[in-house]
Amino acid sequence: MPKVVLPTGIRGERLIRGALIAAILVGGGLVAKATMSPESKRSGALVATVSQMIPDVIAVMPSRNFLRYEMVPFEVRVNAAEMPYFSQMHAVVEVYRGGEPVSMVDGKSRLTLKKDSANGKLFGNWPIPYNPAPGTYVAEVIVSAPQWNSPKTFESAFTVSPLRPQGLYPGYAGLTMEGGKQMVGGAVPALDGGDSFKSANAIDWAKFMGANLYCYLMGQTSIWDHLNPKDFPFARGDLETGRKYARAAHNEGLKFAAYMTTFKVIGDAWNQAPYEFSLGYDPDTDEVIQTRFISLNDKKRRQDIIDFLKEMENEPDVDIVGMDYVRTGSAGYEMVDEFVRDLSVPGPAEYWTMTKQERIHWLAKTVELKENKDVVALFEWWRAHKVALTLKGILDEAKLTKPVFTFTLGWQMGHQHGQDPAMFVDAGINYNHIMLYEGDRNTLESMKKQWPEYLARGNGMYAMGEMVDFNWVQKSLDPPGPEELYNREIETFHNWFPVNAGVGMFWHDLYRIIYGIRGPYSSMEWVIAGGKAFSTLRQAQGLSPIEVTLLAPKEIPAGVPVPISVVVRNHSPENLKGVVLHQIDTAKDYYVDLATVGPFDLPAGNMVKIKSLFVNIPREDHPERDNRYMAAVMVEKPGQALRAFDFIYLKKLSSGAVLKRVDDEASADERGTETSKK
Repeated sequence: MPKVVLPTGIRGERLIRGALIAAILVGGGLVAKATMSPESKRSGALVATVSQMIPDVIAVMPSRNFLRYEMVPFEVRVNAAEMPYFSQMHAVVEVYRGGEPVSMVDGKSRLTLKKDSANGKLFGNWPIPYNPAPGTYVAEVIVSAPQWNSPKTFESAFTVSPLRPQGLYPGYAGLTMEGGKQMVGGAVPALDGGDSFKSANAIDWAKFMGANLYCYLMGQTSIWDHLNPKDFPFARGDLETGRKYARAAHNEGLKFAAYMTTFKVIGDAWNQAPYEFSLGYDPDTDEVIQTRFISLNDKKRRQDIIDFLKEMENEPDVDIVGMDYVRTGSAGYEMVDEFVRDLSVPGPAEYWTMTKQERIHWLAKTVELKENKDVVALFEWWRAHKVALTLKGILDEAKLTKPVFTFTLGWQMGHQHGQDPAMFVDAGINYNHIMLYEGDRNTLESMKKQWPEYLARGNGMYAMGEMVDFNWVQKSLDPPGPEELYNREIETFHNWFPVNAGVGMFWHDLYRIIYGIRGPYSSMEWVIAGGKAFSTLRQAQGLSPIEVTLLAPKEIPAGVPVPISVVVRNHSPENLKGVVLHQIDTAKDYYVDLATVGPFDLPAGNMVKIKSLFVNIPREDHPERDNRYMAAVMVEKPGQALRAFDFIYLKKLSSGAVLKRVDDEASADERGTETSKK
């Protein structure tokens, strides 16, 4: 509950003050009206006093625990006798932690309270900074007026509790399936290239790459050509496919997650959905436009989401529930009045005399064209707050007992689109799937700077994921697309893991691996890249005793067998028996071996080096892939989930380089012959 405080008129040392108030909070006490006398300031004691006089002003101050998506409210009530001076009165809020002022999302540390002349009060909300460090915060309100000799000062303390994510188990490795028009009934080609075409094949692909979780988009709201009431809001066929996937996953020892598109409609006829759509901005026409994101305030959509979550709660084979598009996108401007009422927004002086459409246009244009950085920063925070608040209401009503995750944008922690991972955890989700994709190398480098500092502020659980799409690795040929995708995932992992050990991975998605924009690369190349990423995760977390390293020259001649070697290490204190090494044919869109070695035994703490393998790359030129070819191996213990991948790309030597190598080898042979004669 808020705390009503009388003015002190004396500013004590903030560090002492913070420690005293923290002690009271820890001890469970609540000081209704408190001041610090000169004696208490010297002695460090907090003395509770009650005024017998009607005060000039009363401040309603925060004194409870706050969650990260909340706003911290402040209110100053003015006595009727002081109202003649109200227009000249000012109230400023400053919040301290450890004696230092805390900056808000707009970079300022002082919040000026707004005025309500009709009710004789000054009021405002302090937006809690993104993912603040947990602990005690000291709030100070200073009220000034021309009739007073000195300002009035009010103080209180509130807390922000640690994040409490859960459900992301060690070694979390998920393969997602978004689906698409080429997939009927969930059926996919067989992993081994056989004739079978069924939904259970999807689990074989997941197992092959070392995934222990299969995630399927079981609840997508999509409208193509026209609205079909039978398949709205969620297609019955997708739900039945999800049940088949779930049973198949459990039969193979994998967990199953069902996820949904939460606040977005997919398809060319999206606007036929009976929802209120969120409003965005078109800079080319300078107009407010309707977007395919659904407004957070739409009651029908809220109920549809709750109904889906409840259905997943009752599905026996669904282990985890996911929520995608838990955001507004570049929209949400229809909520402009809520935003302006909630925060101290530097808007137009004539704001409330403008029409609603004019107010929406002002905010949309200001944010999208970045015309006022303070408005942009405040709206990004408020939009994430609104999404989290909406999410909390939905989860509270759905009453899920299963773990819940959201797909959250990676760049700027999703702040530009109405998301904040820590807010979501406080709102009730268990962990975040962080989408590293739909950016370029510069975007990734920016994230590597943004995220460690964010992660260091508090506990969290995050599964990072990349998307198989040649276009979204900017059609990289050097390094080849699959290797670049692996590099981005692993560089991010090594960037995050030392800061926050609660890290998992996902690879998005099987449909794109089979039917998507793969560029000049095979399905196997993209799968193996993901398999190696999962191997790296498990090895870093101490969950896999096997490590495999493929050794080969970076450039080789074409059309001739070139020897390669493989080192297999056993990092465990136990002997491993029956290990098999597979050399994989990476030119295929299905799994087939070029060679196998084993079964063989790996002594505890030892290694085995295998030198009996060869690679042979095509003589023909393939400039579309820069004449680079993947060599790959996988080590497994048949019948178990234990496996590890490694791969390397080999570049075809140019004809000039081949001739030079032949000349060098011939010269070496001649020197050797001459030496032997001597």
